[in-house]
Amino acid sequence: MPAVYNLWEDPQERYDIFMTTGRANDWTGPFFMAELEKVVKSFEEYPPRPMQSLAYTGEMTINKFRLIQRLRKAAEKAGMIPPQ
Repeated sequence: MPAVYNLWEDPQERYDIFMTTGRANDWTGPFFMAELEKVVKSFEEYPPRPMQSLAYTGEMTINKFRLIQRLRKAAEKAGMIPPQ
């Protein structure tokens, strides 16, 4: 379930209306599902980027990313790690 906030009552987005209020907010489901379908379709046209690295947690520059990709391919080719 996506997190949805009532910005009029909760401008700091602390209380998700589906999870933390005692009010019945299920009437909003059809409206949100229509928008969620648009988001899902956008992922087909613009897929999310693959995760850059499972191990490197520092600053990721394009040169570091390319180096990691080359090292991964070399390790797969050498049989050191299974292909994804």
